[in-house]
Amino acid sequence: HGSVYLFVDAPELVPAVDRPALRVVSLFPQLVAMGVPLADPRSAFASYAHAHRMEVTRSPSGDGEETVRALDTTGGSVTARFDAEGRLVAIDADL
Repeated sequence: HGSVYLFVDAPELVPAVDRPALRVVSLFPQLVAMGVPLADPRSAFASYAHAHRMEVTRSPSGDGEETVRALDTTGGSVTARFDAEGRLVAIDADL
């Protein structure tokens, strides 16, 4: 009576979508809201965006917070901010 969640790190197996930034900004917060257990939400976000063939940059700050930005080939971007505990505190998109 449990659940198993897997992430296959094989971007070539993920079907291409027309607007990856829209997909990421729509689905990732839903995973967090559903309580999907993520050992490291920052890495999970970066990996999910990378799986959608987005260019990912991570910018840690001195206080343990981190901003992760993902840019797709159409010019869309998603920026996620994480607190020192690794919790998602904000997510914004430029579509």
